[in-house]
Amino acid sequence: MIHDIAIIGSGPSGLSLGALLNDRFDVVVISPNYYSKWKNNYGVWLDELREWDLPEGFSNIWEAPQVRFDTQTLNLDRSYARLDNSALQNQWRNQLGSAAIHEARVKSVHHKADHATVMTDAGEVRARLVIDARGASNPKGLPVAAQTAFGAHMRLDGDPLAGADMMLMDWREAGLHDVPSFLYGMRLGDTFFLEETVLAGRPPVSIDQLKHRLFMRLERMGLKVLEVIEEERCFIPLNLPLPKFERTLAVGAAASFVHPATGYSVGRSLVTNLEVATSLEAMWTSDLDAIAEAAWKVIWPERARATRRFYDLGLEVLLKLEPERLPEFFQRFFESPDALWQGYLSDTSSVGDVAQLMWRVFRNVDVDLKWQLARHASMAALLRRPSSHK
Repeated sequence: MIHDIAIIGSGPSGLSLGALLNDRFDVVVISPNYYSKWKNNYGVWLDELREWDLPEGFSNIWEAPQVRFDTQTLNLDRSYARLDNSALQNQWRNQLGSAAIHEARVKSVHHKADHATVMTDAGEVRARLVIDARGASNPKGLPVAAQTAFGAHMRLDGDPLAGADMMLMDWREAGLHDVPSFLYGMRLGDTFFLEETVLAGRPPVSIDQLKHRLFMRLERMGLKVLEVIEEERCFIPLNLPLPKFERTLAVGAAASFVHPATGYSVGRSLVTNLEVATSLEAMWTSDLDAIAEAAWKVIWPERARATRRFYDLGLEVLLKLEPERLPEFFQRFFESPDALWQGYLSDTSSVGDVAQLMWRVFRNVDVDLKWQLARHASMAALLRRPSSHK
């Protein structure tokens, strides 16, 4: 039997794309973890998913997340949401009700003129088109810059957010460490999800060290941990090159959708999946090379590739800044016009938008930080290799 489309992976990107495609195509999902619960807490900007029909897709929505610095607290005029993993998995699995599920690990994919054969540890699966949604993988030999974080859902005696409902970044303890971290926090009824996060490190800061930092932070706040309900460990490679075009299409983090300067990927993955589904339906009667190439241009259009080069440059600058200057950088970042920082975080900015945002940040920081930004940006532009793509 040859299916229309085989999707490898059952995280948010793979499962959502399968749900979109299943009423139009014969879909098979290949994943050893299809029925496993997603463990990560996924946060998105609510406006990113306005085109999705997710009536029960969010467990929490916060209207004005905060960013805190030593001398200022900013209330962001943008709604932030936490995905309801159980509700989304149930919704998308129900939409995949008629699809074949192959619980196995993929070993290799072999392409022929009219279909592909996916070799798994439980046999072969054949499909006309194969889509890889297994998440990010680091090519051997590439020095990794990564966002690392330790998070915990916990019950506390006291309020670590000082009245806020959602804390996107609290930089007030950044100066305590050689590689600074910030607190990311969500109020969940009478409990909290708190995460100690290093935005970018090369080499990466260990997750165990961040666990220690989080509990020491709470101790300095005078807060007592009553119960740790669940822990979360995050390692997100940030400097992965763009994948090359090939007949096995990559989507989501497997397509290097992780934002090099922020670590976000889920919002862009879900938005792009809508466009991929439309492209596949429109091109399905064409030959396989034409189908794959049209979808690839949706996944990585030229505009996005051009902007990605600026994001890569931004990552290099952040990695080289003196640690104590990071909070000032982000203070000026979030004081910029909403449309500029929002587009940057959602990965929808044009090259012109990024240039305008960076100019505004540069213009408003002090002289010493201006010098650092100019020097590091110049060096990064000279040394950075272009991303790999067709």
